[in-house]
Amino acid sequence: MASDRFKQELKQEAERWRQDAWITPQQYTQLVEHYQLEALEAGAQGRFTKTLIGIGGILIGISVITFVSANWQLIPRVVKVGLLVGVFLAVNITGARLLQQPRHQRLGQSLLLAGALILGGNLALMGQMFHQSGSGYGLCLVWGVGVLAMAYGLRNPPLGILAQVLVGAGYVLWLRDVPAFGIGASPGLDLLLKQMPLLTPLAFLPLAYRRRSRPLFTLTALGLIVALLANLGQLAAIALPTGFFIALAIALPVSLLWTYPDAGVPAPTATSEESIPSLRPLSRAIALLYLGVTFYSLSFGWVWNVDPPALAPDPPFMSPWISVIVLGVLAVCGWLYLGWPRRRGRWGWSSVDMALLGLLGLGAGMAVVHWQWLPLPTEATFVFNVLLAVLGVGTMREGLDDGDRSQFWYGLVLLVLQIFSRVLEYNTGLLLKSFTFLLCGIAVIVLGLWFERHIRPASRSV
Repeated sequence: MASDRFKQELKQEAERWRQDAWITPQQYTQLVEHYQLEALEAGAQGRFTKTLIGIGGILIGISVITFVSANWQLIPRVVKVGLLVGVFLAVNITGARLLQQPRHQRLGQSLLLAGALILGGNLALMGQMFHQSGSGYGLCLVWGVGVLAMAYGLRNPPLGILAQVLVGAGYVLWLRDVPAFGIGASPGLDLLLKQMPLLTPLAFLPLAYRRRSRPLFTLTALGLIVALLANLGQLAAIALPTGFFIALAIALPVSLLWTYPDAGVPAPTATSEESIPSLRPLSRAIALLYLGVTFYSLSFGWVWNVDPPALAPDPPFMSPWISVIVLGVLAVCGWLYLGWPRRRGRWGWSSVDMALLGLLGLGAGMAVVHWQWLPLPTEATFVFNVLLAVLGVGTMREGLDDGDRSQFWYGLVLLVLQIFSRVLEYNTGLLLKSFTFLLCGIAVIVLGLWFERHIRPASRSV
C-alpha cells in the first residue's frame, strides 16, 4: 500500500506531467483514481482534527488530574477508589471500541496505552490509600502482569511490548535490590523470578507468535537472554566453574534462537499482522548478533588473563538450575528437530547449521580447556579472533548469496571492528594505525560498491 508521502509527491509530479503534456488527461485521471489522490486533502484534514482532539483531550485530562490532586485529601476513600476504577474502565473501554473502527484505530491504541499507564498509577495510589508499602520491583511486576492480561484480552502487541518493558524493569530492579540474587523478603516471589528464563517466553511468545509482532518477539528474545545470563552468572558464583559458565553463555542462547521452530501461521485471510510468514529469520538474526557480540568480547587478550572467581557457598532458595537444565534440553531437542529428515530425506544439518555448530563447539571447548584444565591465554585469544573473522566472512558470504544487505554489512562491520580493536589494543605505532585505518576505509568502500553492483543484477533477474 502506497504511503501518504508517496501519494503527495506523485500528485505533484502528475500535475507537472499533465501540464508538460507528458501524460494525457485520461492517464492523469487514471492515476488519481488508482492512488486515490483526491482523498489526500480530506485525509490531512482528518488527521489534523484527530490531532486537535487528542491534544484537547490530553489537556482536559491534565486539568481533571490537577483538580483531583488539589482536593485529593478531602475526597472520601470510597469515592477515590470509584474514581480511579471508573477512569481506568472508561479509558480502556473507549479505546477497545475505537480500536475496532479502522478510521479511529490510532486513537483507540493511544487510549489503550494511556489506560495501561493509568493502571500503574492506580496500583500506586491504591497502595498509598490502604497503607500497603512494597518494593519498586514488585510494583513493576504486578503492573506488567496486569498490562499483559490486557494485551492477551485484546490481542494487542503494543500492550504486550509495554508489559515486556515493565516486567523487564521489575526483574532488573529485583536483581539490583535483592542481595545475593534471591535472599529477599519474599522467598516465594524470589523463587519464581529465578525461573524468568522460562517465564519470559511462556508469557510473551504466544502473543508475538500469533500476532506476528517482530518488536515483541525481539524484546522477548532479549529478555530471555538477559534472564538466562543472570541465572548462569549466579551459578558461576556458587556452583558452576568459570569455563562451563562461558561455554553455556556462548552456546545456549544461540542454540535456542537458531533452532526456533517457527514456520509461520497459515491463515485463511491475509492481515497486516500475519503478513510475515515466519519469525525464524528474525530469531536467527538475533542469534548471530549475540554470537558476534560474544566473540568480539572474548577476542581481547586481557579477558583470558583474569583469574576465575572463587565459588561461594550455596545460599538458600537457590533454583536457577531448573531453568538452565530445561532450556538446555530444549536446545538439544531443537538441534535434533532441525536435522530431522523432511519428506523421506536423510537426517542431517545444512552447511550453515554445521558451520554454526562448529563455531559454538570450538568457542565453548576453548573456554572449558582454558579455565578448567590448561590455561592458554595466547591460544584462546587467537582462537576467538579466528572465530570472529570466520563469523564475519561467513555472514558476508550468506548475505551475498541471499542478496541480504543487513547480513553483508553486519559481517563487514565485524571484520572492521575486529581490525580496529586489535590495532588499538596492541602497542603499535601511529604510522601503522594510520595505514590500517586507510586500508579498512578503502576496503569498506570497495566491498560496499561491489556488493551493490552484484545485488542489483540479481534483483533485476528475479
